Amino acid sequence: MLELRDFAQEERPIVEASSFLDPHVERGGRWHGRQHLQGSSFNLTFRAQRCISSSDGLCRPCHSRRREARHENVQLWRALGPLTMKPLARVVVGSTNEVKVNSVRLAFKPYYDAKVVGVEVESGVGAQPLGEETFLGARRRAANAMKKQACDFAVGIEGGIMDISTIKFAFAAICILDREGMQSTATTGLFPLPEEILRLVDEGFELGSAIDRLTGLNGVKRGPGAVGILTKRVIDRTKLYCHGTTLALIPHLNRQYTWRSMTP
Repeated sequence: MLELRDFAQEERPIVEASSFLDPHVERGGRWHGRQHLQGSSFNLTFRAQRCISSSDGLCRPCHSRRREARHENVQLWRALGPLTMKPLARVVVGSTNEVKVNSVRLAFKPYYDAKVVGVEVESGVGAQPLGEETFLGARRRAANAMKKQACDFAVGIEGGIMDISTIKFAFAAICILDREGMQSTATTGLFPLPEEILRLVDEGFELGSAIDRLTGLNGVKRGPGAVGILTKRVIDRTKLYCHGTTLALIPHLNRQYTWRSMTP
């Protein structure tokens, strides 16, 4: 927004704009005097020099600086404009779990003006996937969501457990499928699970149910999740899934490169 320094009448004011103008509306604004600049997009400060009286209130150095500022404004708008004009996208998540839907909504927000909805689909894997089965579940969720409802992107998120070097980690696999058939896969961060939880999982409990049983809580998987409980709610399930979904978006945001897809 515009800030005007208040000076005596004999001194011209210093005009500070915390945002540059969109060049398309630049003619509607003013660079000096007690007027508001019309429109704003970029956080950058322009300060006109104090100047002696002239027909328009600006001396020659100020005229020069104004031309430079206008040029910088146009160059910035051309460079950053695509980031401020987000493409529309309809995104379907292969789950009605609000944590998953909200995490996808947050992940898409910086890149798309997205309408995100969740639909109930089958993953085709067990209640508690292990290893590669987790990736299969994510891919099937995305594919089934795409079939169930027309969209630009379908997202499948599947939580699972992975065994690495004798340690068992919990994580989630994320698959994003677009309407052109491009598929991408990524994971969230991995975090270790205590033996008390692993014993319950071995007995047939799903991870969320195991946490409920261990802590005496109810519905953890639709709230902070195991990661939220174990990190004392510093990292909850929404943050974890949002991070993984952002990573899965990388190929879709960088189509100038060649990407491999995981085999179905």
